[in-house]
Amino acid sequence: MSLREKFSKMIEEAQASVPYWRDIAISDFTRDLQARLERTGITHTELAARMGTSRPYVTKLLSGGNFTLETMVKLAMALDGVVRIQIEDRDALPPVARLPLEIQNRAPAEEMSVAAAALGKPPRSVDTGSGKKQRTKRSMLNSPRATPP
Repeated sequence: MSLREKFSKMIEEAQASVPYWRDIAISDFTRDLQARLERTGITHTELAARMGTSRPYVTKLLSGGNFTLETMVKLAMALDGVVRIQIEDRDALPPVARLPLEIQNRAPAEEMSVAAAALGKPPRSVDTGSGKKQRTKRSMLNSPRATPP
């Protein structure tokens, strides 16, 4: 089986899991939240004050924290916004566009390691192309800075 076929199979398995789609939703929400912060010029410190919480907690949330619906609503309200939840057709976007941008830009071997992490498999070393091996990080799926193409 080729590397591309292995990667495609791992993505299909990931897309059949709740954690995959949860992480996509968190990534979408944090990306929208970060864009609103930048557009309004509100700092993490000011957002924390508006929410009645600490700046480190806000930073943790913006780094892809595990959100409850109540936390999402509090964040949105602190930015004079509202949360609306909708269900979209899974096939509305091409498969690669559903992935966070950080993953789209990775080398195939590294992508496989990230997909393995999404499936709850332990991280492994990958060849970075320079002949050196590097351990992968499990947190790449939660990046709030990933933007759609």
